[in-house]
Amino acid sequence: MNALSSHGRIRLTAGLWLILLFSSIGLIIFFFAASPANASMINILGPTPIPTQENLWAFADLPKPTYTPISTILPTEQTIPPRPRHQVPW
Repeated sequence: MNALSSHGRIRLTAGLWLILLFSSIGLIIFFFAASPANASMINILGPTPIPTQENLWAFADLPKPTYTPISTILPTEQTIPPRPRHQVPW
């Protein structure tokens, strides 16, 4: 019984080491391939495309604004009536 548990433990440990090894190799390959600095070194798929300048502007046909006079309402001169004085009953 003791020999069987020891072989199972060795298989589990070896399996975990293999999973760790393959996942780390996969991550290294992924980050190497995804890095823009290393992309120029890898020419597996052929030449890299030449980047083009993005157009950040566009032509627009907008009508020219016309002058329309705005009627301004001027305040008329109004007089404010004086307040009536209240007498104090003393």
